[in-house]
Formats: sequence, C-alpha cells, structure tokens
Amino acid sequence: MDKSEKFTVAGYLFIPIGMFMFADADVVMRCYGDERAALIEFIIGVIAVVIATVSLYIAGMLRDRRIQAEFARRRAERERRRAERENRGW
Repeated sequence: MDKSEKFTVAGYLFIPIGMFMFADADVVMRCYGDERAALIEFIIGVIAVVIATVSLYIAGMLRDRRIQAEFARRRAERERRRAERENRGW
C-alpha cells in the first residue's frame, strides 16, 4: 500500500467520524442540556472533517505526481529506444 492509498483510507475513515460528531453534538445539547460537551463534540467533528479533506487532497496530489512520473519515465524510455535505433542506422 503506497502513501496515496494510505491517505485515501484515512480520509474515508475520518469523514463518517466527523459527520457522526456533527449529528451527535445537536442531540447531546437537546437531550442532556450539556452545552460544553456539545461544543467539544462539534469541534472534534470539524477537526475530523478537516483532517479528512486535507488527507484526500494530499492523496490526490500524490496520485497525480505518481502518474506524471510514470509518463515522464515512459517518455524517457521511448526517447532512449528511438536514439538507439537512430544510432544503429535503422
């Protein structure tokens, strides 16, 4: 498993955690009247969603860089083979 896959998995795991915290914060405040706990849950939910967003962004950037590197490697290999053919006199 490469880095981009790890960041993708982390992002997809943090999204439901953050969304649950968002939903549960309202319930905690309404049912139990505990505003401090609801605020803490809301903040944790925001942090989890931000972590997920950043993680998925980094995964996308790493994936793009890997694809660009693969294209550059293939282009260099193609140029090398063409230069060898020209040197042999084909």
